Amino acid sequence: MSSVYARPGASAAPKKSEKESIYSKIVNNPSFPIIFNLGLFAAGIAFIQSPIMDAMAPHLIIGNEISVHNEYKLLMRKYHII
Repeated sequence: MSSVYARPGASAAPKKSEKESIYSKIVNNPSFPIIFNLGLFAAGIAFIQSPIMDAMAPHLIIGNEISVHNEYKLLMRKYHII
């Protein structure tokens, strides 16, 4: 387009007035999905190894003297079924 028909002050290519934000720089980085998923994996392992997991599922504790089978036997004896 010739400059006769163009708006005053307008150039052929629009200027990029906005800078890319820090968030978009991080998210658009090619290594972001790898680092993000490794962080989630590490958080999951830390949660599984934490005492919170033991409190939520005490029957999963390895080395527990009273297993699920033994608890079942104790309940059967308590109610005189065996």
